[in-house]
Amino acid sequence: MIPSQLVPAEDLAKTEHAMYSLKAAMKWGEDVTCWWARVFPQLDWEQSNMRDWFQLSLKEFPTVFRDQEFSSDMGSRAVKRIDDVSKLRIFQFPQDAGPMAHPVRPHSYIKGAEVVRMYKTLLGSQGFRKVRIFDRLISKYWIYDMYHLSRMFYFFFPGTLGDPEVTELALHEYRSATNMTEQVSALLAIEMTPGKTRDEVLADFYNKWKHDYSVVNKWLAIQAFSDTPGNLENVRKLLNHPAFDMHNPNKAYALIGGFCGSAVNFHSKDGSGYKFLGEMVVQLDRLNPQVSSRMVSALSRWQHYDKSRQALAKEQLEKILSAEGLSENVFEIASKSLAS
Repeated sequence: MIPSQLVPAEDLAKTEHAMYSLKAAMKWGEDVTCWWARVFPQLDWEQSNMRDWFQLSLKEFPTVFRDQEFSSDMGSRAVKRIDDVSKLRIFQFPQDAGPMAHPVRPHSYIKGAEVVRMYKTLLGSQGFRKVRIFDRLISKYWIYDMYHLSRMFYFFFPGTLGDPEVTELALHEYRSATNMTEQVSALLAIEMTPGKTRDEVLADFYNKWKHDYSVVNKWLAIQAFSDTPGNLENVRKLLNHPAFDMHNPNKAYALIGGFCGSAVNFHSKDGSGYKFLGEMVVQLDRLNPQVSSRMVSALSRWQHYDKSRQALAKEQLEKILSAEGLSENVFEIASKSLAS
């Protein structure tokens, strides 16, 4: 039991799961420590003395990989892998295909973790681990997560979105959900179909979870990432929503970064998506240049677009570079993107 004085009263009910997770992590760590040191004998994790940034990379990449493996063992390996690859496709792939491509670095932990995973793939689980079978799952979580995953696949199967029967099924799933994860999977399906049901469910979800910071960020991202035609208008409205704060990096990533992941709306033929990002990059640059520089990277692959979109994206990069008082962070990425 966690003493009540250590957590806010409204979060006390969540501590039981937090304590379970902590104990599970400690037990998992005890199980793997003996063989992990044999796989990477030069590294004494948290006590390592780093000679340079490259050695930090060697330390952090296996750490991220180990974290991914822990989540896989505690839940569903398939679900965790889909989540990790989704992040690679959204953030890492565009960077590696543009002028900002680079080898593994200390700050590119996910990319480095994939290098470690490559070793495991090439060597096989037995060769990589050298102690016992690597892919150990807790069956009850596996059964639950695969059931959850199968329902998500059904909701998003090509041709089902917009189908009234599927929307009704998703609405039933949303109303009968016993936890936030189940509600989110149903919300993702409902969100893709504009209308009264979508608006009511989004409002209900926010009202229920508005006091949970991380869930609200998820709520913002779900709406921003939507491929519903004309969604930019909704994203602009969310900029003025009480849940959004431009000064907060995670909220900026959720809403503005999420919008850049929409193939339909970010790459709209009229260039409105690129124009929106250009405006946001200049605004964010005055508040947080590091966040702004990550945002502008979404335009770094402009030469891969068709001729019309190339011209529109290039125009926004030029406008960004002409902004007064532009930070070095944004200037470097925008200028390299134009020169590529």
